[in-house]
Amino acid sequence: MKKLHIICFTLLSLSFSYSQNTENPWVISLGANLINLSGDDVDSGIKFGAPSVAVSRYLIGGVSFGGEYTLGNAEDGDKEYSYSSLEGNLKLNIVNDPKKSVRPFVKASYGLVRFDEKVDKEGPFPSTEANYTLSGGVGVDIDLSDHISLNLSTSIQSNMEDESSFEVGFNHMKHIVGFSYGFAIADKDRDGIRDRIDECPQEAGLKEFDGCPDSDGDGIIDKADDCPNTAGIAEFNGCPDSDGDGIIDSDDRCPQEAGSEDLKGCPDNDRDGIANPDDDCPNQAGSADNNGCPWGDRDGDGVTDDRDACPDVPGKGEDGCPTIPQSIIDWTSSEKATLHFAGDSSKLSEENKSTLSDELAPILRDYNAIELLIEGHASSDGSEKYNYELGLARAQSVVDFLVEQEVDPNRLEIVSYGEKQPVANNNTRKGRSANRRVKIILKTQE
Repeated sequence: MKKLHIICFTLLSLSFSYSQNTENPWVISLGANLINLSGDDVDSGIKFGAPSVAVSRYLIGGVSFGGEYTLGNAEDGDKEYSYSSLEGNLKLNIVNDPKKSVRPFVKASYGLVRFDEKVDKEGPFPSTEANYTLSGGVGVDIDLSDHISLNLSTSIQSNMEDESSFEVGFNHMKHIVGFSYGFAIADKDRDGIRDRIDECPQEAGLKEFDGCPDSDGDGIIDKADDCPNTAGIAEFNGCPDSDGDGIIDSDDRCPQEAGSEDLKGCPDNDRDGIANPDDDCPNQAGSADNNGCPWGDRDGDGVTDDRDACPDVPGKGEDGCPTIPQSIIDWTSSEKATLHFAGDSSKLSEENKSTLSDELAPILRDYNAIELLIEGHASSDGSEKYNYELGLARAQSVVDFLVEQEVDPNRLEIVSYGEKQPVANNNTRKGRSANRRVKIILKTQE
């Protein structure tokens, strides 16, 4: 008996079994057996026999139902018996996880068992006397391949009838070692990975990813990949960072150029705080107010255009404007800056021409930054519209004369107030004469 227990333990340690479940409901097994008689007056030997044939069908929750037919041999002292049994059994997997390759189980059986002395008889049960037997057993299942497996079980068989009712009968142990074959392997996505171990049974995948796909080949399975169709990195859940600046491409304004986070992934070559795409001068530090470019100096006076109040006229002051000579300030502040005209006339008098040519024009030619406002006025004689046009003509005659003296007309602006700004009473001859005038004003003092 001690030797028998050692053999059984060894067989249990080395046995394999096929996983039976809803994926593979039908399994057929073929194996060899060992019958060990038990009882106080029994001297059991070790006898192997064959075959043991079984068919089973998976039900639910790790439970399988099937039938088993066994032919074998038994020994009691100097007596040898042929052994046959036909049983129905229920098996319960203790570990009902289809992904586990090793699963112990328990089983219970009920059926017919016959011990017959070695005589020449025919048929699967060579005697009319078979005993009803109830048994309980244990075993272990270990997968060998998708279809083929090895299996082992051991059970204690107990006679259910009184000894007087059968010719020969024993309580005994039955050990079976055999091969099993599963008829079906479910693989819905046809990726060669059976559904019971396929983490993505509805999508064709790869073995190294337990049956899940990796569409972009970045080593991150699609269901864990935020960008399954674009190769990326694990740090960003499978999404790319093409320029390697630590900013995911979808949040990166410049995904092909390494940049900084505060500029949304764009570079700043000149380090002026303006991203290259927004910088008109990306390689020269500049001002945001000038689209990233440095301020120029159009008039070349040393004062940049952003600080130059007169960017097109060279000047010596801090504001970039030219210094106005005192002579023009004094002249425009004197009575000489007021030119009088005859009634209903816009013609300059010789005195006016002399004043303009000898005193004003030289100053304007020497200081080309000076700009003047030429105001034309009229007395109240005639209509308001007529007086407006007369004032405009008087101002224009001054401009025309100064242009003849080589003064830039763009520096001279004219305006007519007609009769609206009298300096004397239009009800008197002297007053009306005073109102027929042109006033020359320095624009910087306007």
